[in-house]
Amino acid sequence: MRSLFFLLLIYLVPAKEDKVLICKSAAAYAYHSYQCRGLKACTHAIEKVSLQEALAL
Repeated sequence: MRSLFFLLLIYLVPAKEDKVLICKSAAAYAYHSYQCRGLKACTHAIEKVSLQEALAL
C-alpha cells in the first residue's frame, strides 16, 4: 500500500523546473545557480531562465 502511494505521489507532483541566472552580456559564457562573485560583476541585465534555455544560448 505504501509503495502504491509513493508511486502516485511521484506521478502527481509536478516536476520542478530548474532555474538559473544568466548575465545578458554578449561576452557572457556561463550560467549561475546563485548570486555569486562572477554574477555580481555583470553590468548588464540579469535574468532567471530555465536550465535548458541557458544551455541553448
